[in-house]
Amino acid sequence: MTSAPEHDQNMHMRYPPIDGFWTWDVKRDRVYGDANLSDYFGLTLDEFSHGASLERCMQSIDVDDRPRVRLAIRKAIERKSGFREVYRVRSEKMGLRKILAVGQCCVDGVG
Repeated sequence: MTSAPEHDQNMHMRYPPIDGFWTWDVKRDRVYGDANLSDYFGLTLDEFSHGASLERCMQSIDVDDRPRVRLAIRKAIERKSGFREVYRVRSEKMGLRKILAVGQCCVDGVG
């Protein structure tokens, strides 16, 4: 059993928040996100609103979670399906946080 203060300190690791918006242009390899997510991924709002590479975003994901996240991304693209992963991100401003990313792979007329 944990004490109340310890419990509160770790709550952000147990219950992933859903409080940001992102989109990824696969052809251009640009991930766009809002101010909330820029803090989580250690990007400036300007950098994220103009698009960061997927690899740049992956650098903020905990090294132990990266292979699983990469696999989930690849499967979503190959299957043109949904994406739903819980993983940890680290930034100077937010520290280590667990997030839930939910998305849907959408394709244009040429796939």
